[in-house]
Amino acid sequence: MTDMFPINYFKTIFSPVESFSKRNYLKIWQMILLFFFLTALMMIPIAVSIGRIDQVNLNDFVPEAVATIDEAFISQLQEVTDDTTNQIVIDREILTLDTADRVAGFVPDQERANELVVDKGGIILTNEGFIIQEPENPSLSMPYLEDSRFGDVTDQASFMAELSRQWFQGNRFGIMFTNLINVWILMLLSFVFLVGGSSLFLSLMRFSSSFDINTYREAFTICLNCIGLPTLIAVVVGLFTSDPTSMLTAQGLLFVLMLLWVYWKTHFNDAYVAHVVHGVEIDEDDDDYLIED
Repeated sequence: MTDMFPINYFKTIFSPVESFSKRNYLKIWQMILLFFFLTALMMIPIAVSIGRIDQVNLNDFVPEAVATIDEAFISQLQEVTDDTTNQIVIDREILTLDTADRVAGFVPDQERANELVVDKGGIILTNEGFIIQEPENPSLSMPYLEDSRFGDVTDQASFMAELSRQWFQGNRFGIMFTNLINVWILMLLSFVFLVGGSSLFLSLMRFSSSFDINTYREAFTICLNCIGLPTLIAVVVGLFTSDPTSMLTAQGLLFVLMLLWVYWKTHFNDAYVAHVVHGVEIDEDDDDYLIED
């Protein structure tokens, strides 16, 4: 039962000797599956962290548009906000800023608002929703939420906090999905360079008779065995820190230490393992046994 995949893999990763000795036990499809499984494991703390996000700060995405909001804009916003319903009611076009490259204000018609932000940066509020345009970037627009709180706005910071809240609530799934994809790509590339690069280095040992790593596939399997335990520990680190950088640092450092541990216990030499670890009598004049006890 313990020799069945994937139980045999999780049994192997805790032993430095087996991590080296069992370098031919995985089929190619199993290696590919483990590669993506370990990457997916690293995503668990990130997914939990992203799931807890309840707001974003639009200042980080549209700083130039935010700069168009001044006291005149906030004052006009308070005038067009219904004190009872907190909804915006605009009956005429009012622009608090209108230059060659910046615009901000209040427009009753959505189509007119779209015309105003073409080739400009700024923020336009309409009766239906808002439009935020950052120069040379796609515009951000959405209808107001039913629980709008524009009546609580007193300055630029509180206004942007309300817009950020509404934009996040209206685009929650897209924001989370985009963040997950971006982090997954980061994790995948890191895993490719870490495991793939280390496997390439180990495979070069086939040119020396002191070592018994004969192919890139064997080297890759050893690296997969060595990355398993560091990945599990990195996931635990991620659950406490929710920081991808800390997770990748822990995984990379522990992976290197695991490789060194495997080398220290096995010298990447079958004869050494048989003699020193398992106590098999070996003729030390044998060319395959080049490392003394």
